[in-house]
Amino acid sequence: MIRIYRFSAATLKRLLIISIILGGIAVGTGRMLTPTIADYRSEIEQWTSQTLGQRVTIGTIEGSWQGAAPKLILRDLALHGETGPLLRLSEVHIAIG
Repeated sequence: MIRIYRFSAATLKRLLIISIILGGIAVGTGRMLTPTIADYRSEIEQWTSQTLGQRVTIGTIEGSWQGAAPKLILRDLALHGETGPLLRLSEVHIAIG
């Protein structure tokens, strides 16, 4: 019984350490890549348009980190219909987490 406990405790400890390391790598990578989100504006527009089934345009995108969570700012966001823009938003803030 003690043998199983030691094995379980050691395994849980290793899993916790691995999880912390992988989490740190993920956050660090995200912090490095978030400022480059503006380079993917056209891809984001295409994905959003396909998802919504309507054309979406985005003027500019900014990415940053606030605390431990990424934050996106979309400027000049427009949802288009057949007759023209259905919805225009000058600025949209998206915080994840």
